[in-house]
Amino acid sequence: MPGAACVRLAVARTGRRAAIDAEPSRRAMAGSAAKLTLADLQKIAIHKNQNIAMLEKEIEKAQGEKQSASRFFSENPEFSGEVKNRKAPERNILDYSLSISQQVEIKGQRNYRIRIARLNLLKSRLLLKKEKLIVTEKVKVIFTDSTSLHQKLAAFKSLLEVENRQLQWRSLRAKAGEISSVDLNTVKLEALRTREKSLQVRQEISATKQQLRSLLNNSLPPGKEIDYRYPEFPGRAKLKGLAEQVARGNFEIKIAATDLKIAELNLQLIKSEVLLPAVNASFIYSREDEEELIGGAISFPLPVFNLKGGERREAAAEYEKAGIKLRQTRLKARSEISKYLDTLSLKEEQRRLYTQKIIPVRRESLDKVRTRYQNGEIEIGRAHV
Repeated sequence: MPGAACVRLAVARTGRRAAIDAEPSRRAMAGSAAKLTLADLQKIAIHKNQNIAMLEKEIEKAQGEKQSASRFFSENPEFSGEVKNRKAPERNILDYSLSISQQVEIKGQRNYRIRIARLNLLKSRLLLKKEKLIVTEKVKVIFTDSTSLHQKLAAFKSLLEVENRQLQWRSLRAKAGEISSVDLNTVKLEALRTREKSLQVRQEISATKQQLRSLLNNSLPPGKEIDYRYPEFPGRAKLKGLAEQVARGNFEIKIAATDLKIAELNLQLIKSEVLLPAVNASFIYSREDEEELIGGAISFPLPVFNLKGGERREAAAEYEKAGIKLRQTRLKARSEISKYLDTLSLKEEQRRLYTQKIIPVRRESLDKVRTRYQNGEIEIGRAHV
């Protein structure tokens, strides 16, 4: 039927047109999916960082130390034997003795070593988290700077466009004899300064790209672009609360506090080893003159010559030193966080100044002059931009 054929043809054309219209959006979605986000860049940087790889091995080492400290006996048992052959008038007599001894700590040294090993493991994990945070923050800072530079470049392009349009108006006024060539050159110099600033921003963008490649260990996947999207910026009140929160959860503070606990436990461990730290318990079996003897023995060191005075003094100094370091770390962390947040605020204010103040005002002024000129309210010679 001709009517049905026309309908099918129209539907087919409509479908092809819809497919053609949808093709750019599919390409845009595919391009967007192929771009690397900030989270992707941070994952690549962590995976390729050599310091992080070494700290992961330090965790394995600390786990081995914890396993060693958890042994019930710190030393292996000792076995000893003695054989004697005595000559008697009628026959030879074989005498022998066997003994096994084990050192037993009685002042809680095993508990101290376990706690120290756990803290060393905790410190290794904190160091790993700190290094990951440093790497991710470096990527974030460079990414944020690059994003800000891209937006600043776009702002300069818009500003340059406005200034070029102003230059056209001033050129017409100069031809009409309304302004001098000096005024025209002033506008040209403004446009050249904006172009120069735009080139400087391009150089800064190139430098940030090199920094980012260095952090990623030149491991940027080929054929993928970076999706530069400016992160949401919190208000100033939120930043103050964030500074307090970061100061409480600062890894440097946690590591310094862990070092203080380790120093305290080391001091207690050394003190426990001064007076009667351990005893050696032995089981003895012997045979002499065909008589069997079974018994035991206990021995322990006498604290006469080595009272560990030097070790205790050294451990006490390390404990006091760790306390001083913890206090300094807390003060330094608060100062650095406050300085970082102030810098971040200034960058955000600079970006808003260009995007919300300078460019809109210049564009509004030019649009008003153009509207008044089109409505016949002013002549070209009286158009002041």
